[in-house]
Amino acid sequence: MNANATKSAIITGAGSGVGQALALLLAESGYELLLAGRTTEKLEQTAQLIHQTSPRLKVISHQADIAEPATCKAIIDNAMQQFGRIDALINVAGYASMVPIEKITPQEWRTTLDINLSSVIYLTTAAWPIFKQQKAGFIANVSSMASISPFPGFALYALPKPHSTCSPVSPLTKANESASRPCASPPVPSKHRCCARCGMKANSLKIKLWLPPPLPPSSVTACWAPARTPVAKPSNCPVPD
Repeated sequence: MNANATKSAIITGAGSGVGQALALLLAESGYELLLAGRTTEKLEQTAQLIHQTSPRLKVISHQADIAEPATCKAIIDNAMQQFGRIDALINVAGYASMVPIEKITPQEWRTTLDINLSSVIYLTTAAWPIFKQQKAGFIANVSSMASISPFPGFALYALPKPHSTCSPVSPLTKANESASRPCASPPVPSKHRCCARCGMKANSLKIKLWLPPPLPPSSVTACWAPARTPVAKPSNCPVPD
């Protein structure tokens, strides 16, 4: 591993919303990026936005279903092959199925759990040996305001989110705190296409206060600020009011 190489980051859910905004933010700081997500077209759109301002920056689009352990390992392997090191793992990807509680099926629960929580574990455990060898690394889990302020239709989505907030800190990071600086933070509230599917009215006060897509990079800097601290824990992550 080349300690003097350009820094690199993996961002899941990088095709839109918070993931895209974080990709643009890190690109501004000169990070080479592996953009992971389910839709190749959206990943390419993010890459094009980055190249408008940073045409020489190396940006890799990696289409993947992060619900599978082998797929998550392939993401880490691809990043190492492309960049030779990994400085940051940003877990943004999420899955939301808007159904009433009484209609939640075992399959919907399993899919939601695998994408919103299990993928964080799969990616973290795959990246951890690299961070230990580098003696450096940063993990950010982007949680959701729905986990602390849920609303109708989001019960299934919100349930795993509190766990993704703390999952990289204990017990995983206790093996070697100096190897990684984990942080988890709910982002600023933002509008998403799923809002219409769950019956949320566009003119409601809550929706009016949310940021429309595309999100400006400055709106999610709170998720990255803890990288400047020696060991970032959820208790000192800047969470928006």
